[in-house]
Amino acid sequence: MQPDRIYKILRRVVDGTLPEPHRETVFRWLIHRKDQTEKDRAIQQIWNETSTEADETLEYSLQTVRRRIQSLEQKQPAGFFFPSWLRYAAMILLPLITGLTVWYTVESKYAGAEMIECYVPNGQQQIIQLPDGSHMRVNAGTLVIYPNKFTGNKRTVYLAGEANFSVEKDRKKPFIVRTGGLNVQVLGTKFNVESYPGSGTVITTVEEGSVAVFKENDPTHRVTLQPDDQVIYLPGENRFITSVVDADDYAAWTQGELRFINKSLHEVIATLERRYDIRFRIDKEIESSDLYTMKFKLHETLEDALDVFCQIVGNVTYRKEGQTVRLFRERKEVTP
Repeated sequence: MQPDRIYKILRRVVDGTLPEPHRETVFRWLIHRKDQTEKDRAIQQIWNETSTEADETLEYSLQTVRRRIQSLEQKQPAGFFFPSWLRYAAMILLPLITGLTVWYTVESKYAGAEMIECYVPNGQQQIIQLPDGSHMRVNAGTLVIYPNKFTGNKRTVYLAGEANFSVEKDRKKPFIVRTGGLNVQVLGTKFNVESYPGSGTVITTVEEGSVAVFKENDPTHRVTLQPDDQVIYLPGENRFITSVVDADDYAAWTQGELRFINKSLHEVIATLERRYDIRFRIDKEIESSDLYTMKFKLHETLEDALDVFCQIVGNVTYRKEGQTVRLFRERKEVTP
């Protein structure tokens, strides 16, 4: 394939302008070695064109993506490879990274099956009815892949991001969400799974029924959850943290609200970026180790949310420049 055509295809994937029916074809092409040198050059060109001045959020995202790639490499069978450009791509290329790794998993499990892929961009949400009548509300910045018909003795959905599931009961066919190295298995229930690439956590919260959570390579060791139970899996530390929460707080996004309970500055900012389709740049002097609790209602605009955010964080103000929001200490002079 001509290098300029490869560049144009990948440019549209990164920009989110590639029509959805063509995304499957592109991701299947990406997981094979064909045209690999040209792909590497095109991605490096795109990265050079879109990369901005590094800030704390970008550096954090880059580090977590690298750790995720290293973890995935260790789990892949002999002969599998990750393209070299994944090692320096960070936040801007996350949808592409996510699509590539998820499609590899699907290819190895469902060769020949007709799969449906849905990527929900930042600033949007989508409700999907699955082949068995189950429903999932998919949050912004999320990729989901599922077969057009559930066959065999399981109903499996692949998730990279966040979705809220209402699952139809079928005791003969457990429903499984595969995400971040985990399987979340149910028979019929309502629950929320948050597993954004680069976040370093997989969070499962049960609203109704019960859920079993276990690592893909260790199904015998399970964490069983009941309503208002939550488990946080830390892949980097290979451990689970369980707690009792108000499940409504973690499903509030399905009603248009945002609720942050003891969340870090990075977690709050990442959610606001997806919700409002913006990009933050953070002054290095802003403290990021504190935890924050704040809520935003459905009708609140970006400016409303930023005003509340700055008030709670304290001694912080912002400047909006197109789709970028700069956070800096109050009364500090900022040069464009």
